[in-house]
Amino acid sequence: MALANDRHDEPAEDRADPDAAPGTIGDYATLLSRAEAMLDDVDRALIRLDQGSYGRCEVCGAAVDDDRLSSDPTATTCGDHAAVGAPPGTPGTPGTPDAG
Repeated sequence: MALANDRHDEPAEDRADPDAAPGTIGDYATLLSRAEAMLDDVDRALIRLDQGSYGRCEVCGAAVDDDRLSSDPTATTCGDHAAVGAPPGTPGTPGTPDAG
């Protein structure tokens, strides 16, 4: 797939000119940032797999549903904690000892 500015029929100086296609450099930077974050998530999932903790909620230790892992193999929380949006170990969230 060719990128918008990856045209060999244009002079090199036009392809490199950020003003030639407004916003594309920012768009590429955003895409790159998202791709890097996704790779980081995959790396962390592989570490959890090696450690034997893959598929377990990082907040409460419960099993993460297979459907959730199928849709997002990098998921780190069970459905309850994903809905709450609690970072791992957050006191007062469902499944933590002091949740009340």
